[in-house]
Parts: sequence; C-alpha cells; structure tokens
Amino acid sequence: MSKTVASIFLLFALCLSSGAQMSNPFQVEAQLMDDEVRVSATVPTNHYLYAENFTVSDALGNPQEAIELPEPATINDPNTGKPKPVYDQSFNAKFAWKPIEGGANAILIQYWGCN
Repeated sequence: MSKTVASIFLLFALCLSSGAQMSNPFQVEAQLMDDEVRVSATVPTNHYLYAENFTVSDALGNPQEAIELPEPATINDPNTGKPKPVYDQSFNAKFAWKPIEGGANAILIQYWGCN
C-alpha cells in the first residue's frame, strides 16, 4: 500500500532570462512506496532541468541513491557554453529510501532549471 509523503520540501533555483517573471514552471511530486521514493517531474516545453542538480535526500540532507532515472539529453549551456546533461521533458524516477536516523520525516528534492 502506498503512502503519500505529507511533508515534501521542494527546493529549487531557476535561471531565467532577463524578461521572464520569477515563478516556478516545474512541477515535482514525490510518493513514498515502502523503501522507494517515486518522483514525477513535469518539465514544460522550452525548459529543462539540469541532471547534475536533480537530487533526492532525507530531511537531514543525506542523498538517496537513484534506482531509475531517464537518460538525460545534452545541451550547450547558454551560461557556460559547455555541454550539460539535462532533462528536457517530463519524467518519472525512482530513488532508494534509506534515511539516516532522524531524516525520515521529510523528502527533500532539489533541482535547478532554466528556460
């Protein structure tokens, strides 16, 4: 039986073009299923999430291991001009849930996205 995690903290940083409004166009949801965290991320058209910055951790910040993640696309980052792995479309992922003592009361999902 699945349990929806009541406290999910979504931490995000957005790099937006100068004319864009400060808002979060991404939607990220997590569901705790036994010893797994199932994540659903909605990535709008013409946006992307940096794969290197998409993490799941327990309430104390201890990283949780990815079990299933999509293969990222590669773009030339407009800020650095260097290739970067990104998620440029919506996806589902699974992470192991092995919180360290005191960390089980929340799932932290961190990401950085751009348009």
